[in-house]
Amino acid sequence: MKKVLAMLCLFASVAFAQPIRVQGIGNNFEQAKDSAFKSAIELRIGSTLTTELESMNGKLIRNDILNYSAGYIDSYKIIETYTSNNQTYVIADVTVSSSRI
Repeated sequence: MKKVLAMLCLFASVAFAQPIRVQGIGNNFEQAKDSAFKSAIELRIGSTLTTELESMNGKLIRNDILNYSAGYIDSYKIIETYTSNNQTYVIADVTVSSSRI
């Protein structure tokens, strides 16, 4: 039984070690690259969506929608970059690892 569990853990870590191809969009190269990283983490690890509401005297004064994800980029390779309609696009192969929030 312990061998089966160890093999499953090894398989799971190898599966996450595979790069995922994503596209990012931004006003410049750095924004597009960050967008691609965010997409890769959300696709590979997932994310949690929360809302925070604050009211005073019956009036809404703050309504925040927050998106949390627990992952980081191990490595990446830029496959292609191009600009169209004043937007920069990046296509990259990204390897993501999980971390705890």
